[in-house]
Amino acid sequence: WQKTNRNKQFGLYYLLSFFSIVAGIFFTGSAKGYNPFLSTIGFTLIAIVFAGLIQTATNNSSGILSIIFKYRWLRFTGKISYGLYIFHWLVLRALEPRFENWFMTSGYFNGPAANGVSLFICLGISYLISVISYFYFESYFLKRKVR
Repeated sequence: WQKTNRNKQFGLYYLLSFFSIVAGIFFTGSAKGYNPFLSTIGFTLIAIVFAGLIQTATNNSSGILSIIFKYRWLRFTGKISYGLYIFHWLVLRALEPRFENWFMTSGYFNGPAANGVSLFICLGISYLISVISYFYFESYFLKRKVR
């Protein structure tokens, strides 16, 4: 009984965090990283929501989240996640404004669409750099690690 009650309590915290994120973005009118809401408490709330997703998936092995977390590409993304963590910020800072500007001046997309497409392209580039880093750099050191 106590474990079930605790899971319900944590579930309430996760839902409250999710709705706080939605409300914060709605009331500030922006989901960009420089939004004061996101830069103060929003990223912490996002981490809490994802912790809730992982906790739910690990406690319910037959649930939809557990099935999703078993996808091979998602497990591989977990392997290269350190590279994504390191490289995504560099790629975003270096390339995203240039892509967004290029899309807007060329007339392919308007402001929000240009931003979304440029972010998606930067995510793909970050993923590719992380894969290369994993196979040609990180795996070498992981093999040398004493277990």
